[in-house]
Order: sequence, then C-alpha cells, then structure tokens
Amino acid sequence: MTRAPTPPSSARSSPSSITDVDCWNGDVWDCIVVGAGPAGAMAARQAAIRGLRTLLVERKVFPREKVCGACLNQRALTTLAEAGLGSLVADCGGVPLNRFQLRCLRGGGDAVRELSLQLPGGAAVSRAALDESLVRAAEAAGVQFLSGTSVKVLPREPRQVGSDTDPRELELSTCDVSREPHRRTIRSRVIIAADGLGHPSLKRLTEFPERVSASSRIGVGGVVSHEGDLPAGVIGMAVANWGYAGLVRIEDGRLNVAACLDEEVVRHAEHPGAPLIQLLEQSGFGTIRADLGAWTGTPKLTRVTETLASDGVFVVGDAAGYVEPFTGEGIASALVGGLAVADCAARAVRGSRQAAEQRWRQQWEQLVWRRQQWCRRLAWMLRRPRAIGAAVRVAAAFPALARPIVLHLNSPRRQRGRVSIAADDFA
Repeated sequence: MTRAPTPPSSARSSPSSITDVDCWNGDVWDCIVVGAGPAGAMAARQAAIRGLRTLLVERKVFPREKVCGACLNQRALTTLAEAGLGSLVADCGGVPLNRFQLRCLRGGGDAVRELSLQLPGGAAVSRAALDESLVRAAEAAGVQFLSGTSVKVLPREPRQVGSDTDPRELELSTCDVSREPHRRTIRSRVIIAADGLGHPSLKRLTEFPERVSASSRIGVGGVVSHEGDLPAGVIGMAVANWGYAGLVRIEDGRLNVAACLDEEVVRHAEHPGAPLIQLLEQSGFGTIRADLGAWTGTPKLTRVTETLASDGVFVVGDAAGYVEPFTGEGIASALVGGLAVADCAARAVRGSRQAAEQRWRQQWEQLVWRRQQWCRRLAWMLRRPRAIGAAVRVAAAFPALARPIVLHLNSPRRQRGRVSIAADDFA
C-alpha cells in the first residue's frame, strides 16, 4: 500500500539537539539525508519540495570550511538556477570567474610553462558560505537540520531484508563537544548518504563496498590571507610531477587553496601544507604564510562505491565516488546528483523502491559518471609532466584547441542555454 508523505511545514523549527528529534518527528521520517554539503543540502531541499518529511544531519557544526577548490563552473550555476536558486551564489558574495591560469613546472622546478584561457562563466565562493546558504534554502523548503551529529545506518535483521516498504533504522550520536552527549535510534523510509569520501554512515553495511585507487593522491587545502598578485576572478593552477594545486580569491578577498598531492610527498613534509606552499612559490604565485592549523588533509581521493542504491539507501556526491575534479566539476556533479536523487527518493517512498533504485543507477551514469570520464583524462595528464607540458605548448600556440574542453566541462547537464552571470550580480 502506497503511503502519502506528510507535507513539510516551513513553520517547524529545526532541532537543537538529538533529544529534540522525536518531539516533532512522529513515527517515521520519509527521508533522512546524511551530510550537508552541496549534494546533501540540494537533495534534502528537493525531497522536501516533493512532499517528503525530511531530516538533514551533518557531523560538523556550521559554518565550517572544507578542502575544496571553491569554484562553481557554468554547469553548477545552471543547476542552481534550474532548482530555483539562481541568485544564491550572488547572495553569498561570490566572485565571478573569467580566466584560468595554468603554470607547469619543468625539470627541476626552475622553469615554468604558462597557459592562460578565458572561462565562459562560473564563480568562486567559500564552502562555508555556499554550504550554509544551501542549508538555509533547504530549511526554507521545510527540511529539519541537525548539526554536530554523526549517523550510522544500522543493518537490517535477516528476516527484514527484501521488504519494499519497511523503514531503515539509523543511530544518531552527538559529536559536538559543546553539547551533552546523546545517542538515539530513529527510522526513515529512505536514506540518502551524502557524507563524503568513504561514506562513514554506511560502514556497518556490507552491501556498499568501496574501491580506493592504489595510486590515489590525497587532498590538502585551506583558506588563507594572502596579498599576492593573483587578481579576483582568476583560477590559478600550479602543476608538478608530484601534485598540483589550485587557488582562487573568494568573497572576502582571502585565498582558497586546494591541492592533490602524492601521499609520499605529504608524509615526508614538515606539515601538510608545506609541499603546497613550495609548489605555489616555485610556480610564481608567491609565498603563502599561514599557521599550521590553516591546513587540512583528506583521505585518499580517487575511489568508487560499487553499489549506488540498495534497500532504501541511495548514495550521492563524493560518497558515491570521487575523481579529481577540474575547474568546478566537483561541486557541479554534487548539485546535479542531489537534484536527481531527490526525485528517486520520492519515487521510492510513493511507489516501488526497487524501481527507484534502478532509476538512480541510470541517472548517476548519465549525469555524473560520464562527465567524470573527462576529469579522469585530465587527471591522467596532470600526473605526467611531459604530456601536460606538450599540451600547454600546443594550447599556448593555438588557444582555440583548448576551448572545446573548457566549454564541455562548463556545459549544462541539459542543453537549455547558458545562464549569464554578470559581475554586477555579485556586487
């Protein structure tokens, strides 16, 4: 029997702690989303718009920064506009992007090849501002948001497996040290895991194995104050044979820096940010001075989750798989995935769960996986100095040859025309 979901109430306030959850939850949630990054916040908002009673749970306390390039390409902006959030980035004070500047170290690092390309659009905004704005938009749609809380999806009892209607159980635990510790088990008809690399919320489930590339690099990043000569609106990228780093100015004028580096290089460095600082300095982007605490690392980046949906659980965003992104493709794929998975979640609540899961597998392949193949090719080149050096020489001599790649990476997921973002929109 199909159950009609409870309409959301925008007047209901979000809980302040785990102990508040059952007070306004009732019996069972329609949808619980784990992780409040772009994929999770977008999925939660769209699920609520589709009439699902939705809870969004985040381990960190907002606002918080993330290791991320902080760039939204034209595809990401188009996706926000399709979701009715076309002004969100401008409201965050996002910086419009107009140029991509690549510097490639040669030989021992003394010489640099440089390539500058015009970008067809995009914006730079800190993840702290972007993610919080997306969460606020989700709350306005009726989503309940609970931060400072970790989630573990509990395995079913053997006799429960195979049911197309039984809800799943989740264990919530307080991880905000400023609050009294609590633990509580709640239930939901569908779960969307959008909790990033390694999908920690699913560790107790055997049906979501993950393959991590043996050659995967690790991420290092931070937001720092840096005068330098990199102007606003320019994405800088420095490439060496042991990693690459990107930098861009965000809404408050600070520099967002993120790098993919060989694990051995970071392991033997004085601190995680040391190789990144060295790479940028050798590439001519200036010397970055920051406290050791400014730098954050990640686990190995390149990985894939072999199961995207099973028994009422849908996996999206970096939790589903990660390929080193390029000029905003990571956030774009997260937003596109969040938009699409919410539709599948609604179908699972209202109709056949198995049909909804199959649809999500197809949607992921069409909207995300195929796009990631371009990123895989570019990541392959970035690991090979001779290949990237040759490409830089050719592109510098014939810029038109690089334009199709830039346009493809920025193209909307649906061919509805480009969303024009003027500099005045970000004033």
